[in-house]
Amino acid sequence: MSLLQTARAFHQRHASAALGLAILAFVVYNVNLRLIDAGDTFPARYLPLAIWRTGTLQLDLFKSEMNTGHSEVFWTVPLRGHDYSLYPVVTPLLVAPLYAPAAFYLSRTGWNPHRVKVVSAVMEKLCAALIAAASVAVMYLLLLRIALPRTALLLTIAYAFGTNTWVTSSQAFWQHGLGELLLATVLYAAVRAEERPRWCYMAGICCALMVFNRPGDGIMALAVSAWFLQRRMWKAFLVPAAALSTVLLAYNVLVFGAATGGYAFADPAVNVTNTIPEGIAGLLVSPGKGLFVFSPFLLLLLAVGPRWFHEAGQKRLAVLLIAGLMGQLIVYGRIQWAGGFCFGPRYVSGVLPAMVWLIAPIAGSMKRPLRLGFIALIAVSIAMQAAGAFFYPSSGIDGLNRREPWTLWHPKYNTVIQDIRSGPVRPPMFE
Repeated sequence: MSLLQTARAFHQRHASAALGLAILAFVVYNVNLRLIDAGDTFPARYLPLAIWRTGTLQLDLFKSEMNTGHSEVFWTVPLRGHDYSLYPVVTPLLVAPLYAPAAFYLSRTGWNPHRVKVVSAVMEKLCAALIAAASVAVMYLLLLRIALPRTALLLTIAYAFGTNTWVTSSQAFWQHGLGELLLATVLYAAVRAEERPRWCYMAGICCALMVFNRPGDGIMALAVSAWFLQRRMWKAFLVPAAALSTVLLAYNVLVFGAATGGYAFADPAVNVTNTIPEGIAGLLVSPGKGLFVFSPFLLLLLAVGPRWFHEAGQKRLAVLLIAGLMGQLIVYGRIQWAGGFCFGPRYVSGVLPAMVWLIAPIAGSMKRPLRLGFIALIAVSIAMQAAGAFFYPSSGIDGLNRREPWTLWHPKYNTVIQDIRSGPVRPPMFE
């Protein structure tokens, strides 16, 4: 066998493994047979149907389906006689083609409100799981670039099932799911761009989408973008990024009259409430929402540094990612870091690919005793997420957290403990 044939067989084998991991993740993400959502995800659920039915981004026709049974409606903005999503439209725009079978079915059987509710919920669940599963495949291919196959496999499993990729990103149209896929793709493009500069085009598109999909992730997008602003790369990166950003910015300004889109109508007094040190501590170590509580294998981040990377490009990228993570923690630490009605550390879910990439060299260099301990932490992380997938939010602990914020700091009120005591959540079809 020639060297070229050997290389092709090598790449095909890893591509097949990535596809297998994505399929496994997609199946696992759907085993609980229900959505884990909140009002934040409603517009993204119905917007693809609005696109197919009306050719617009207006939600007027689905007001009844979205708002019935909810005393407080905050997820839409009424403007000029139409209802628009308070939240960015990047995710619903990208998944709209996947809604084609659902739109065809509804056009043939009738847009009955109950039928629309059921079909839209099924599509949201399947599409969210598909996006998260795709990020799993990309993460595996990315990790193979800096780690041995066994380490890449271990960390991919940890990422897929031991983080909020499972209980947040794959369960509903939170913005974090697409954010994870976009960031993982940008990181993969970064390691490929040194071989093939055309990957810079993909990175530019993904970074623009990151910013407009979830503006809070803009700091990480800027950090990654800085890596591409070097000789031979910057033009190929900036041209698609600027072109796409112009289109998305135009939508925000024309519809909402502000560059921030619907977020211009949010009340800052409600969201900006914490001191930064308290917020960062809450995001990382609080029993109620802490990253290191719900995904303890990520404690390895405390040992991260550029010295673990061998290549100059990887060192530079590691420095930028560390800076981006610190910036994200400061931003999300300043707002209501608990994230409302959600499982675990939702706000940092979008940057999980960067976290896992940064710990890969450390995980790969571990000796047997430390490696066994690390695997044990991954097992605990998976158990935490599995509890969330099948038990959250049976205890309703989020309501208590909102009324009594101190409970977020008391181990007794950890949602996993409370939800397991309350029992599993029955899927709607079995109620």
